[in-house]
Amino acid sequence: MENEAAKVLGAELFGAPESETLYYNDKASFKIICQQLNIPVVEGVSFEMHPHDSDNFYSMKSVIKDILQTNNTVIIRGTLGQSGMSLYKTRGNDITEIYQKIADSGEQVLIIEPFLNVSSLPNDQWIISRDGSINHLGIRDQICRDGMVHTGTVNKINITDHESKYIRDTSFKIATKMAETGYVGVIGIDYIMSDKGIFPVENNAHFNGS
Repeated sequence: MENEAAKVLGAELFGAPESETLYYNDKASFKIICQQLNIPVVEGVSFEMHPHDSDNFYSMKSVIKDILQTNNTVIIRGTLGQSGMSLYKTRGNDITEIYQKIADSGEQVLIIEPFLNVSSLPNDQWIISRDGSINHLGIRDQICRDGMVHTGTVNKINITDHESKYIRDTSFKIATKMAETGYVGVIGIDYIMSDKGIFPVENNAHFNGS
């Protein structure tokens, strides 16, 4: 829609092609990119939904049960869902209901991961200019309902200089990769700070609320 609006206005769109935007917004693709860049991520499984296959439910249940052997709670995320769409927590007692909700939503690919003990949810903002230069805007803390659904952003964040540097350095690796493939525009990379480390979990490759 932004591209069409730019054409009507006779303006040059400050943004990436749709294919680039979708690729980086996809949570499964983003996780693979981080792994290729040797950036630690939350361990988990990418799971394809096939609701018409009766074995598919039992496969998903098995994945969740495996994670629950070493974790109290599992988080299930749709790869393209935003603002809480296809986003669930479970301790294993409501898998049937969750599976049906996801099947009804039409979501095709999920990420199933342990739900970590999180102390902060930083969002790191960057802009890649048309000339390929990479510019840092700053780090903000997010307010998330139930530790999952973004409901607001705090102007300041209470983290150490070491933690801030790690987040910036990690984001710069990601932004550099994006610039190399032709991405232009705003990036907001979501992190979780947990008792097991700091991990990037989502790339909001578009103008975003944070």
